Amino acid sequence: MKKVIFLCLFIGVSFFAYSQDTVYVQGYYIQRFLKNEILFKLKNEALRNRGKSYTKMIDYTQQLFFFPLKINAKISLWEREAIGNFLLSNQNYQHVEVFDFPPFDEYLKSYFDTTGIPIQKVEFPSQCNYYVNGNDSIYLYKIYYIEGNALRVEVENDYLYPREIFETKIKWNFRVQINRSIPSFYAYLFYKCDAIKCDIPPEGFSEWKTEDNKFSKPD
Repeated sequence: MKKVIFLCLFIGVSFFAYSQDTVYVQGYYIQRFLKNEILFKLKNEALRNRGKSYTKMIDYTQQLFFFPLKINAKISLWEREAIGNFLLSNQNYQHVEVFDFPPFDEYLKSYFDTTGIPIQKVEFPSQCNYYVNGNDSIYLYKIYYIEGNALRVEVENDYLYPREIFETKIKWNFRVQINRSIPSFYAYLFYKCDAIKCDIPPEGFSEWKTEDNKFSKPD
């Protein structure tokens, strides 16, 4: 499971965190893949399982999204039924939230040490189906519904220092695009998850059938 790494919170960059809260978050973590790359992957896995020659793909095109539904079970942010249509109509979505899950890197573990908040191990399900979004024939999705405790950190979004943003994006492997027009954004740092489920997608998504399981059939 690849992680989404939030922006650096330490002194030394020109945008910085300036408030934080512990919150209970219910939301969706969504991974979007190109369908043709997943088909390539499944075909080669089938060839490998049959002892035949196959081509190993090094990496896959992937986009990551996080949609918090509710904070502290009472403050609503996103509606489940709006997520599918939103992704269809906003191919280049600029995020207003970033997020991360344990195990954290050393710099983030050190940050948590200053808060006194204990971090619990977070495990994602290993076997999850791909989903399709409506009639979209280009993308496939892995979808995780998450409930848990997070440290929510407000981070200043200083448009006067675009170079620092670029340098931090590289340094911290920051892989989602932040909306630059907002004065600040939120980093949700999950330190305890009560539920991570991959079988309750938002409305508009349906389980992808791999063309009648053609890759599992013998030649």
